[in-house]
Amino acid sequence: MQAPQAIRQALDMSLMICMSYLQDLDDQDLLQRPHPDCNHINWQIGHLVLSEAEALCKLDSQQFFDFLPEHSAMYGRHSQKIDHAESFCTKHELNSRAKIVREALLQLLEQHTDLNAESGVDYAPTVGALLNVQAAHWLMHAGQWVVVRRQLGKPIIL
Repeated sequence: MQAPQAIRQALDMSLMICMSYLQDLDDQDLLQRPHPDCNHINWQIGHLVLSEAEALCKLDSQQFFDFLPEHSAMYGRHSQKIDHAESFCTKHELNSRAKIVREALLQLLEQHTDLNAESGVDYAPTVGALLNVQAAHWLMHAGQWVVVRRQLGKPIIL
């Protein structure tokens, strides 16, 4: 297996796990916090979409997502303590945006010829590392969603 295939497999696996945890949660459930000092799931998903989009824009200056300015305003650090649904995207909107960004990431992965090139990001110094860390980032947040699922009495998944 070559690096692009390994990165693709990690991205696909993390997305499958995350979407499994989210499948039966509604918009109100996404406002649940695993702990009072943690961000609610809606904010976390918005943050993940924003982080992934920003990473793509860093790697490809031609990359543009028309929703990004509005999304940045909704999911910046200043909005972490807000609990009002009308301040954020719906689950459907988040899923649509996540899909758009992930498709762009996978396209970049397929087209990029040098995954060892510098990314310009300290925590992921190469293009390959920056693409791969997206999978780990989603999974890190998914661990908190399991706690919320338990709080809501949802069935165990996976």
